[in-house]
Amino acid sequence: MPFKLHSDPLGKALVTASAVLLLGATPFTTPLPQIINNTKSLVVERVDEDEAGYHLTLRSTSPIDVYGLAIAVIGQNGICDSHAFSAFSGTWLSSQETSRIPPLQFPSVAEGGFGERRGICSEAVAGKLEAVGTNASGNPRIVIEAVVFEDGTYDGDPARAQMMEANHVGRQRQFQLIAAQVEQELSSEAGRDWIDDMLTRVSTLSVEPEPEMVHSLQSRFGSTVTSEELIKKDIAEGLGIERLFFLNNLKIYEMVSSKRGQTIVSLQTWWVATHGECDFYLPQCANVTK
Repeated sequence: MPFKLHSDPLGKALVTASAVLLLGATPFTTPLPQIINNTKSLVVERVDEDEAGYHLTLRSTSPIDVYGLAIAVIGQNGICDSHAFSAFSGTWLSSQETSRIPPLQFPSVAEGGFGERRGICSEAVAGKLEAVGTNASGNPRIVIEAVVFEDGTYDGDPARAQMMEANHVGRQRQFQLIAAQVEQELSSEAGRDWIDDMLTRVSTLSVEPEPEMVHSLQSRFGSTVTSEELIKKDIAEGLGIERLFFLNNLKIYEMVSSKRGQTIVSLQTWWVATHGECDFYLPQCANVTK
């Protein structure tokens, strides 16, 4: 049962962790974090703490599956760490699903924040906290910044959503390019070492964003939300992730087959079972679809 949310004057959902203790969560040993939910499609069911950090249990109220989630964690020192969650394959959070996300830890006063986005994260979140009258040097806060859905729509902060969608667009585009290479290999003459061929083909695929990909995101989110360079960087990251994911899964398949002394299946069989996005020997691999 979700606990009651309290709305601030700007309509942001605010709740203190003390409310969660009524649900039987583990007592907190650090200053109580404030949960700030900038989305309307996610509900915070509970917050728990253990030695790994804070765990949020979230429920999606959207009819569309979630691709990714962006969260900012602000420590007592005011330093902000950004976290983005998405699945390597398939949907990260299904429509109407409840899930406990990986643990979140607060930035260390000694070590500061991490990642290239910490400055942007700090400035953006600090501005929002000042707008609602929150002391930036007070208790730690967990901010649910944005969620991006599988159809490309989003809820929450446009800049953070654009970052995740750029990554999503990059991965989708690279998958299309990989699928085209698979089709070319399938039409090649029989008797070839298809694994080496595919490793070579996919290794040479570019991670440079195509101009139309950048322009499309700028038209959807607005050209002033995020710089063009950052958009390119996030798309390139998605292109690289998808390429690396395919190559690693293919190498793992070859290695495991060799250790087991099993005959290598055809490219057609491997591709239909995995789409390059899961381990061929896992039972659930055949459920991967694109």
